[in-house]
Amino acid sequence: MLLVILGNCTFTKKNILPRLLESFQKHGYPTDESVGQETLYNFEQLDHFLFHSYMELKCDPVVGAIEQGVYAGRFDWSTCPRVLGVRSYIKEILIGIIAVHSEVYSVLPSIIDRSVQHMIEAISDEILRLFSCIERYGHYGNLQARVDVEALKLAFGSFLSEAAKNTLTETLELIPALKNQKDNRVVEEELNIFQRKMKFYLMCFKSEQIGG
Repeated sequence: MLLVILGNCTFTKKNILPRLLESFQKHGYPTDESVGQETLYNFEQLDHFLFHSYMELKCDPVVGAIEQGVYAGRFDWSTCPRVLGVRSYIKEILIGIIAVHSEVYSVLPSIIDRSVQHMIEAISDEILRLFSCIERYGHYGNLQARVDVEALKLAFGSFLSEAAKNTLTETLELIPALKNQKDNRVVEEELNIFQRKMKFYLMCFKSEQIGG
């Protein structure tokens, strides 16, 4: 329902309001430029409220589940015994975004970029917060952390805004640097596997630039 109302608001702001003001002027109704500006401002405020209400409804559960996913099974970065591939919490994040992408596309495709980028920025902030709290990495925990964050950065594709990119880069800087080429190859191999297995899902993150 929020998306439908937001769509009506967007359509009115872009199509109905300009024609209405033009009609007022054409038929000699007493009006001035300030009336149009104030009306447009009110619609923009309504648009802002509706969009953020929808994002709160859809984004908060995805962001709220990240911490639980990171530490599922009592996972410990300092004692991780091996690299587990891209972990489930990353895939759950992506599926959560894809669900919203699908819903928005079916109702109001013009705000797909805006919606997905908003979610990605909120998710990136939460990832930075969680990784900032990690006190110590074991060797494999270090590799695992880099695999997870690099996979997320890779998956977000063309929806990755400059703000989210900077946040994920800051997160990667918190993770100890890889010590040798063997470790680099492990990370690269896991990312390649991730891309092959998640290819269908990752297609959703190729922006079609269909609106703003």
